[in-house]
Amino acid sequence: MSKSMRGLWIWTSLFFSLFASWPKLMEYGLSPFFKSYVLWLLFYSLLFLAIAFLFTVLNRKFNLRSRRSLLVHSSTTKKQERFLFWSVLLLMIVTWMPAFLAFFPGTFGADAPIQLAMYNGDLPFTTHHPWLHTLLLGSLLRLGNILFHNPNAGTGIYIFFFQIVFCAYAIAKAMLYLYRKGLNAWILITTSFFMAVSPFSQMLVCYTTKDIMFAPALLLFIVSICSLLFPPKPSESARADLSSPAENPKAVREKDRSAASSSLLKKTAEIIGWGVLMCLLRNQGLYLAILGLILLFFVYLKDRKKRIVQLFMISQVSILVLGWLLTSLVPSIAGIKINNPREMLALPIHQLAFELNRNDQIEEKFISKEDEALAYSYFDGFTPDQLDPFSADSSKDLFYNEKFSENPGQFISLYLRVLTTDWRGAIQAAAYLTAPYFDMRYGEYNALSVMTSYEDYADKQHIASYSLLPGYRDKLRGIAMQSATFDNCPLWLRFFDPGITLYLVIFLLGYAIFFRSKFAATACLYTVLYILTMLLGPVSLLRYSFIYTYQWPFLLGVLLLSALSRKPKKKTARIKRTVRKSAADPAAAASKAAI
Repeated sequence: MSKSMRGLWIWTSLFFSLFASWPKLMEYGLSPFFKSYVLWLLFYSLLFLAIAFLFTVLNRKFNLRSRRSLLVHSSTTKKQERFLFWSVLLLMIVTWMPAFLAFFPGTFGADAPIQLAMYNGDLPFTTHHPWLHTLLLGSLLRLGNILFHNPNAGTGIYIFFFQIVFCAYAIAKAMLYLYRKGLNAWILITTSFFMAVSPFSQMLVCYTTKDIMFAPALLLFIVSICSLLFPPKPSESARADLSSPAENPKAVREKDRSAASSSLLKKTAEIIGWGVLMCLLRNQGLYLAILGLILLFFVYLKDRKKRIVQLFMISQVSILVLGWLLTSLVPSIAGIKINNPREMLALPIHQLAFELNRNDQIEEKFISKEDEALAYSYFDGFTPDQLDPFSADSSKDLFYNEKFSENPGQFISLYLRVLTTDWRGAIQAAAYLTAPYFDMRYGEYNALSVMTSYEDYADKQHIASYSLLPGYRDKLRGIAMQSATFDNCPLWLRFFDPGITLYLVIFLLGYAIFFRSKFAATACLYTVLYILTMLLGPVSLLRYSFIYTYQWPFLLGVLLLSALSRKPKKKTARIKRTVRKSAADPAAAASKAAI
């Protein structure tokens, strides 16, 4: 086993065991977690070794590298590329149509009623929800009222074109990029179909929330970056169009140079466009862009003089400037109230409320009376029995932002004192919020994906559902409820657990690190950053998981391409090392020669 493979083996075993044992942190104390971790570590270590051994045996017997043509190809034509793009696009739409008809015109849930109230002026317009999405949703419902005298027509237009078609388009573009990079069409079509046929994908593409639009915007942003930094080879017909035998060589070179320059500028513009849209559709989009720029700057530091790297850096700076202007300056000028810092403090607020609840339930108090009084002063009427261990929303909504803003240091000092006094409880509080991401059966709120919200306001606005396939709707609702149970969750549904994608992401990141694959690192970086920020959020929801689960066909394709493009080590390298070793030790060489 090579050094890189050993590193990946250790990395995979450690992180896979961590993910599998994570829900055990919901129990007070670390003993149950460590017991589970050791058992899973043993299991994954042996499993990885068994897979590596089996691959080695099969490779020696069947020479698997000679069968690469089953997975990759060397060239494409424009006709083949168009066929793949439209095949994936239509396959996704057709697969999601039964769910669209079942929930027709869509599940008006999550924050959609609140956003509609903001649009109608019934609530103050703030950036708590992205203003672009609020305007889009409200405008389409108004359009439905104008054209069809029914706002539900606007809901149907939004769901079909801005969620179903947009999600299908992004996957089709991602698969087209992988196809141009060399991956065979049957892999791309098969993985796309399995992602689309997932019951959770079917539910969520019909769910009116900004997260569903954010997912394709993020994927297109990542794909456009990869397309610039790791461009695929042009198709045979494209190469034929660029040059003709009748033209003189100088004219051909000028034409090729002009086409290449135009292509680079177009790709840079695409990165900026999708990056800005990403920032506008979710508040954390700007944070992803900032962190991604910093990390990728160091990744490509040695290549900073290359034009494509310079264009990439220019695109990222442009996204930061435009993103800040459109998410902060423009709303301020338009009179939209800027969001308060509660969302970023969701985890500390929940941990503080969790500890107040625990301190109230035990006889031996671990929080001093002074700190307890100070902690309660940050909440508007919070009582320990109001705590929801699986969600920070109940405590977060009662949090005094003004008091925090007046003296942030006082809150941070209080938080650290409580955290160090009972660190086991703080870990337990965080585990309750995040465990469903690793095992959906802990998800207390999985059923929200098929439920409407704020029905009183929605009814006043004449928002309703007209299911055209009520039997299928009930089936999907039943699946959503079963997914949150240990007794009734069927085995087949476990294969669609969003947590499985986390294993793929961490494996791809490990491959990028130990095999030094910039392609793999670039492809998974923003997904990793999103997951890290998601784990700091107020609650585990399937719509948050959809953002990275939706990307798994692309991430798997990147992993396959990275592994298949890696050149095997030649035996000559081993011979050279032996020669150098012999030269360094002439006595040993003479002894071997005598023998």
